[in-house]
Amino acid sequence: MKIRVIAVGRLKEDYLREAQRHFFRKISLKVPFDIVEVEDEKTSERASLKENEKTKQREGEKILACLQKNEEVILLDVGAKQMDSKQFTEFLKKSCDADKHLAFVIGGSLGIGQNVRKKASMSIGFSNLTFPHQLFRIALLEQICEAFSRIRP
Repeated sequence: MKIRVIAVGRLKEDYLREAQRHFFRKISLKVPFDIVEVEDEKTSERASLKENEKTKQREGEKILACLQKNEEVILLDVGAKQMDSKQFTEFLKKSCDADKHLAFVIGGSLGIGQNVRKKASMSIGFSNLTFPHQLFRIALLEQICEAFSRIRP
């Protein structure tokens, strides 16, 4: 099994980068793991819906270029069916048992383009709340870390 997190944008705050390093070290002890950051597209706050869709499409192209052929693409999406921590752990355990290679994708501030949605095998929601995508990355890492502490103590 191998896990990668592909995220749009860089972590800007020191405390978020430190949290990412912390979870990266812990997860890497349990499973081959990597984090890939793709550059976010600059967009105006006054951009039209059409311009925003183009931005998501361009970010999606960058995400798709990072994917490896054998990876199962899992979208993290606020509108998707939610999983609690126990269900997420069970999902990772089954994926581990099947020796799957997973790519968790976190879109940018505008969301995820249709080009990436078409490639995904599933979408997961963690909450009905909307989180900044940088903070959500840390929440995902914490959940992966917690799940592997149960799967591979």
